[in-house]
Amino acid sequence: MENAPRVLIVEDHEVTLDALTLLFEKDGFIVHGARSLAEASTILSAKFPSIAVLDIGLPDGNGLQLLATLKAKDPKVPVIVVTASDEERLVRQAVKLGAFCFIHKPYGFADLISAVRDALAGRSVRV
Repeated sequence: MENAPRVLIVEDHEVTLDALTLLFEKDGFIVHGARSLAEASTILSAKFPSIAVLDIGLPDGNGLQLLATLKAKDPKVPVIVVTASDEERLVRQAVKLGAFCFIHKPYGFADLISAVRDALAGRSVRV
């Protein structure tokens, strides 16, 4: 399990975070979950992920802030952005910041796992 990919999941909805944690662990990932930007920053100070799944709407800010931070530390880290918002400007901003893809809620867990696997395999951007 030491060589398993590390996924950072930042999702403020606790039930969704718990479900995603179980899903990714079952699929062989090491999961670091956070419900806020502050929790995510604490995790990042100890472990840098292989990939990140970020919700945009968080209680202490915007997930796109974390996207920018992740990309500044490692431009190659794939980041998948998820949101319930349908604002087109958020998609453009996520793309500009380097998101691998942008997934609208509600989404299927199989779609998210597929996007994560595509990103880790270096397949083309799916925004």
